[in-house]
Amino acid sequence: MGLLIDNFDGGWQNKQRQGLLPDKALYKADDVATDELGAIMCRRLHTINARFSGVSSSSVIKNIYQLDVEGRRKRLVFHTEGTSLCVWNSTTGISRTLSSAMSGGHVSYAAMKPVLSPLTYVFLTDGTVALCDNGTTSKTWGIDGPTRVPTATIDPDFSGNLSAGDYKYAFSFYDKSTGSESVLSPATAALTVTASNAVAVSDIAVSSNPRVTSRRVYRTIAEGGSFYLLRVLDDNTTTTLLDTVADDNLTTLATLDQDIPPEGDLVMTYGDHLLIAGDPNYPNRLYFCVANYPDQWPSTYYVSVGSADDQIQNMFIHEGAPYLLLTAGIARLLGSDPDTFVTTATRSHLGTYARWSQAVGPDGTYFLAYDGVYRFDGVKSTRVSDAIGRVFGLTPKTWYDVVDRATAGDKADAAFLQGKYYLLVPMKTATGSVANKLLVYDTLAPRWDLYNVSADALFADEGRGELYGGIEDASDSSKYTVYNLMAADASSIDTPEVDVVTKEYDMRDIGEFPQRDILKPRQRNVGWLRKYRVDAIGSWVLRFYVDGVLRYTETLTGLTEFDANTWRDFPSTLKGRQVFIRITSSGSPQPTTHIFRELELV
Repeated sequence: MGLLIDNFDGGWQNKQRQGLLPDKALYKADDVATDELGAIMCRRLHTINARFSGVSSSSVIKNIYQLDVEGRRKRLVFHTEGTSLCVWNSTTGISRTLSSAMSGGHVSYAAMKPVLSPLTYVFLTDGTVALCDNGTTSKTWGIDGPTRVPTATIDPDFSGNLSAGDYKYAFSFYDKSTGSESVLSPATAALTVTASNAVAVSDIAVSSNPRVTSRRVYRTIAEGGSFYLLRVLDDNTTTTLLDTVADDNLTTLATLDQDIPPEGDLVMTYGDHLLIAGDPNYPNRLYFCVANYPDQWPSTYYVSVGSADDQIQNMFIHEGAPYLLLTAGIARLLGSDPDTFVTTATRSHLGTYARWSQAVGPDGTYFLAYDGVYRFDGVKSTRVSDAIGRVFGLTPKTWYDVVDRATAGDKADAAFLQGKYYLLVPMKTATGSVANKLLVYDTLAPRWDLYNVSADALFADEGRGELYGGIEDASDSSKYTVYNLMAADASSIDTPEVDVVTKEYDMRDIGEFPQRDILKPRQRNVGWLRKYRVDAIGSWVLRFYVDGVLRYTETLTGLTEFDANTWRDFPSTLKGRQVFIRITSSGSPQPTTHIFRELELV
């Protein structure tokens, strides 16, 4: 009786014992795809595509984010190049630098259209620099208020319609393109006015902020304490005005509490509000802006989640509801406005230490925890990585790596695309070296695959069904480029290598065994391997392990479909109880030139 090992569609598994693997699973798989007819093939990821060839830099490219501009066939690709934040325009093919002072860490993006703007702005923050960009110009996020006190005096040369009493004046900076307004300046001292006086207001400061297009001057009514809009100075140059306006004509109250955005490195859009988290001083606070005014953040517009020890690591939307991914759990944000916003804990028993490992799919959000990858379904979290459990251990082995927890917290990146969760994560080898690898979970199979990629960032273009990554250029090691990681039939950036290990099989069921049915209850102690055949294309190295010891190695070169029925002899002494096979590609493997379909032993 023979043993046929074929139809490798079980993906990459990593059980505690090889014997517990499903027959179609692989114990170890580097640079492997098994989704085409169940064969072992070189991966189809990590290949050059010219779509984003204009996005290149001598520095590592990270923090990729794409926005399709409304009403135009134009894409904007935001990304960091070292400590510089840039945006690439698909129409012009030109990259523009927004800031050269980024921290070099992770940048969080959110798209929102302010109430007075015809354009969608991308709001971004890294906890140090906060910018907004509409694809043409970049502006600071939030407008600092004036610090100068204006001057108010009675003008003896003019008469007006003011009533008798005391008045105070103040002003603000204003951006009419977005409706953003700063807090008011310090107010003048009370000025006593008699009936029909006119007031000269001077020392109305101009702003050095390029986004300030106007100043708004406010005044109290006679003996009043509230400030009302007096006049808009529709420029950033005029410093004086003459006030002759009657109290009855003042109707628009000033908003006193609308400060600049708080510090934070997380930003997300929810309805008409922009949310910020990641304040290092208040790590469990979630801030929100005035509806439709993403530059205005009243000091009371926040909610706290749990304790300061349970930090907000990330934010996401699942089935229309906003959630906060914490260090030790997941909370949900309830309500629709600042008066009703409140948080409540879910049944998720754990959170994440790798804040950027989170990605949302239709069946839930996926994230990396200390002991594996979990899926949160809106109520609770379930581990989905049991099949590769060893990869989350602390000690790597010769044949498999482990997630490097020391760096994964900051460097792990993730995306969800077409039913697959892609986790780019640093992994440590048995020799102590650390390099990024790509763990891919097919939620429909379900199945895990492992790919060796040198990408430093991921971005999923869901509308086009494409996955992108920032990778070192194949032709120039001093340059990095944003590539399409899923382009088929393109030249490879590096040389992929297939390396898999099959399940461990009982040799006592292999080979000639006369009267097997009768003697089955008295199974023999050992078995012999006599012959084997391979249905494969390309060059492969087969290593046969008997009872855990490497006993035989065979290198097969230039296999074609005509070699599928060629039987090859084993050494006569190859006997034992258990056997597994390590299959490694050799030569220059490509998806179309190296395919391993089946191995039969007798």
